Amino acid sequence: MDIVLDPYPIKADEITVLSGLNDESLQRLSRSVTVITSNEIKRSSAQHFQTLIDQIPNLTWAGGTSRPRYFQIRGIGERSHYFGEGAPNFSVGFYIR
Repeated sequence: MDIVLDPYPIKADEITVLSGLNDESLQRLSRSVTVITSNEIKRSSAQHFQTLIDQIPNLTWAGGTSRPRYFQIRGIGERSHYFGEGAPNFSVGFYIR
């Protein structure tokens, strides 16, 4: 059996992130936004996602193993990563392209 992986599984021309009611250019935002470009990823030689997200200010993470799984931005995000302590809060996410 042969398995072939698509090197670009998610195809998108443009990503729009809205945190308010109006469209704004990245340069005019009063909110914190971190963009890590594909060139920066290639130059960093990062072997793990953790290496990249450690560069993002105000982003903290936790996980049951050595890999990040639960994210918080300035304290907002997963309230707990323990099973049985209520429904998860998925208010923090990330998009990898």
